[in-house]
Amino acid sequence: MIEYFRKKWIAWKTRKSITGKISDVVFVMFLIAMLIPASRREISAFMIRIISVAPEKVKANEQKFVTADASKWQLISLEGEAFQFSDFAGKPIFINFWATWCPPCVAELPEIMDLYLAYRDDVVFLLITDESPETVRAFMKQKNYDLPVYFIQSSTPEIFGTSTIPATFVVSPDNKIVIEKRGAAKWNSKPMHKLLDEMVHK
Repeated sequence: MIEYFRKKWIAWKTRKSITGKISDVVFVMFLIAMLIPASRREISAFMIRIISVAPEKVKANEQKFVTADASKWQLISLEGEAFQFSDFAGKPIFINFWATWCPPCVAELPEIMDLYLAYRDDVVFLLITDESPETVRAFMKQKNYDLPVYFIQSSTPEIFGTSTIPATFVVSPDNKIVIEKRGAAKWNSKPMHKLLDEMVHK
């Protein structure tokens, strides 16, 4: 058995180019890292971030209207302040359902953070999770994020219902869902900036 592996090693050293050897080593390191739980989430998030694309706007004739019954949806902020959905009326609203344990959610948070920094004065951002405040605070501190996180205090309106995360809804000031995206996306993109600018300056 030892002799078999010795021959394979010699064959690999003599036949492989430098580029081939480097790619093989990187691949083996990637496999090892994926076996370690602590690094698996970060690697998965990185790969998802690379392949994510900008979300598409819902066609005008397919946009759903957020009805009045959603106005009483109750949320509480990470700081403990209570809100109703109606408190955010009049501005574009970016709603993102996420969790710290979810690689696609973690993957898109840097994009959301950049978008938030660019539009926080004109757009309402609601990052909604069902995890504990302690878990979220620790995660935000570790990642150095400053994002507006909320927790659900009453039944989520059916129009925002989702069985998967991340799930993101962008609501226009006239209460239409202009983006409905399940899965990670490239949120800090030119199309997204264009859409928000149109809604903010309408």
